Amino acid sequence: MQKRIDYLDLAKAIGIICMVWLHVGTSYAITDIIVHIFHMPIFFIISGYCFNTSAGMKKTISRKIRSLLIPYFFYGILLCIIWTVIYNAIGEPEAIVPVGDVAEALFNKNAELSPYECIQWFLTALFFASILFCIICTVCKGINNSEWIIMLICLGFGVIGYLMSNASFRLPLSIDCAFMGVFFMGTGYFLRIKNILENKYVIYSSPILIPVVYLTFIFNKECLWNMRILDFGNPALYMIGSVSFSMMILIISKLICEVLPGRVKSGILFIGRNTIWFLIFNQFYRQILLLIFDPDEFKISNIVIIILIVLLMIPTSMICNRFLGWTVGKRKRNVGVVEL
Repeated sequence: MQKRIDYLDLAKAIGIICMVWLHVGTSYAITDIIVHIFHMPIFFIISGYCFNTSAGMKKTISRKIRSLLIPYFFYGILLCIIWTVIYNAIGEPEAIVPVGDVAEALFNKNAELSPYECIQWFLTALFFASILFCIICTVCKGINNSEWIIMLICLGFGVIGYLMSNASFRLPLSIDCAFMGVFFMGTGYFLRIKNILENKYVIYSSPILIPVVYLTFIFNKECLWNMRILDFGNPALYMIGSVSFSMMILIISKLICEVLPGRVKSGILFIGRNTIWFLIFNQFYRQILLLIFDPDEFKISNIVIIILIVLLMIPTSMICNRFLGWTVGKRKRNVGVVEL
């Protein structure tokens, strides 16, 4: 089993908390766009950084089915059933989504439809991106300076992802999102092979990324920077801006990791090591909290809702690690270390 890298887990914690923030809602549209610049790309980048290129195609597919596809279908179906029971119990049958619509979302349009907000497009996008990236690495194996060839091919897939954004149709199970995901995975792999995040000169010069992100945002401000809906705007600016912002988060995470107090660091790393559970259950808790605290009767700020979701997710993650680790492809000996 690969040794975990603390600053990557910290970066994942930042990304997943930002995801919860967007799901709860932001007060300003500009905030929504800024967070979208990095909060999904960084997960693909980290996946590429940690990708095991020596595992082989068969083992990779098997592992990704267990860790991505099985939880996607298992929890998508389970949560839809739970919400059907809840809405029947509280006397709101009109809120129940027809089975046909659930099946359409689960097996086809998961980036466009999400009954009860419980079907996660990201899991299938990461699955297909991982398989495509594994194929690329396998084909390029043994070539001198293969990381450059791999990065070039991944860039090509990013271009395909952009072209798909202009198509009049969507591919099933977020395969079209996976093409841009391959580019980000290739970027993460390149960062690891070239040891870029360990280079002190890169860290010292990282402030230059701030104006880079700012300029790409200013010149690409007409788009939403949203992978799920394939809203990239200018593809070059999207790629440069998302990679630059993600690198900023990774470098900041690396620096923070060195100074965080022990208990605070452990708590944040716990979140980063259990992002799969946050992804699966954050919307469930958000909706439960909205049922309990009706917005028409209770004036609770979004920050409070976010904090409550995070606090609820901590014991939920512990319980899931203890009893449900097998649903995300983890054997008992690894059940405490759930990856996403």
